[in-house]
Amino acid sequence: GLRLAILHIHRELSTRDSCLIIGTGFESQIAASVLIEMGYRKITFVENEPDLISDLNTKFHKQYFNIQMEIISSDHIILLPGIHSVVVNTWDLKKDDSFLIDLLYFNYSKDEGLIINLVKNSESDQILEEASANSKKTISRNEVDFFTELSALRSFVELNEKKLSEFINFVLSSPKGSSILL
Repeated sequence: GLRLAILHIHRELSTRDSCLIIGTGFESQIAASVLIEMGYRKITFVENEPDLISDLNTKFHKQYFNIQMEIISSDHIILLPGIHSVVVNTWDLKKDDSFLIDLLYFNYSKDEGLIINLVKNSESDQILEEASANSKKTISRNEVDFFTELSALRSFVELNEKKLSEFINFVLSSPKGSSILL
């Protein structure tokens, strides 16, 4: 679903650019995998737990070749240059969170960048509201869910069309096939 949403909403992105992923949990790793499979090779993760850093680095370098990974602390996000064309948030942010305030500056994102929020709550949605106000493309969790369901529906229809086609071909190829259909 994430891949389809990105392709549908912002086709003009260059895979030569960097991606910023806020968090290192399961959804962050899925998002990173999707972006790497789309051709992105430079990924920066934001994480505050040092224990997770070496495991994540090892995991991704075993699974994918020719990627550049960096992991930074959330208090360094304000120092990042605006080189990231895709930013994915997976952290459940609270209204009084100072990190949320830092995120709303968008200094880390390219002007024509894409901001994706995979968290369903109003505080995290503030990122998308501010991004839209700053003329950035956005993708919400609901949009990702929509494209996931659309993809599943497409697969279901294609599978059933194939089975139906195979059944019709089987019936027509049998000696009494035409009479079976009547």
